[in-house]
Amino acid sequence: SEFARFHNINTRTLHYYDDIKLFSPIYIGENGYRYYSLEQSVELEIILMFRELGFSISDIKAYLDNCNANKFLEIAENKLDYIDNEINKLNKLRNILEHKKENLKLSSKAINNNIEIVEYKGECILEVPFTFKEYNIEEILNKSKKIWEIEKFKVSCGSFISLNKIINNNFTEYDGLFYPISNNFINDEIETFKVYLKGKYICAYSIGDFSNLKSLYNNILNFANKNNLSLIGNAYEIGLNEFAITEIDEYVTKIIIKIDK
Repeated sequence: SEFARFHNINTRTLHYYDDIKLFSPIYIGENGYRYYSLEQSVELEIILMFRELGFSISDIKAYLDNCNANKFLEIAENKLDYIDNEINKLNKLRNILEHKKENLKLSSKAINNNIEIVEYKGECILEVPFTFKEYNIEEILNKSKKIWEIEKFKVSCGSFISLNKIINNNFTEYDGLFYPISNNFINDEIETFKVYLKGKYICAYSIGDFSNLKSLYNNILNFANKNNLSLIGNAYEIGLNEFAITEIDEYVTKIIIKIDK
């Protein structure tokens, strides 16, 4: 039990390893107690490390029965690549969780039909131009799966529509999708589709279903006219809390449109 505590495992694990002849005590006393030497700590920690790395018991036994430097170096090289890949995956998931957490915090403060001016410092998005019918979810999903890895669905996806269509009250067709991406994301094939959000933008929020957006766009145009603001480019719409609600009435949409210098 002292040896088990020293290695932060329970005694059942040691008993199991002994039963399967993977790792046995240096001797067993007449009282039935299992005794381990300090030198065995190194061997046990190797076993525990291999288990953490996903090795099966049979693989560990095979290595221990015929261990040598070359075998260990081969294992180390393979597993270092595996660990690096896992670290990259976890970092991506961490960024996604941070992004969703910030969106959720933003949605909790959103006021329906509120319009304000915000400044962006150069956040990057990837535009995916293609025409689709107004809020046609099936069409959006089918297109997304063709152009973007399925794992990116963990990240919020938004849509964009040209300012010209908004001015002409034409919402029958949107112009594409966009995905937030890291500024240092490098892919030559998509470089021309990267857009950096930098400068002042009109930012507005809608709470409820999509039918509220048309009137909000009218309010945005009136706000810009009243404040002598010239708008350019596309309007970007993105849901902030779709992963944390059960009713459409709670859905928060954020809209941003760039203000011309």
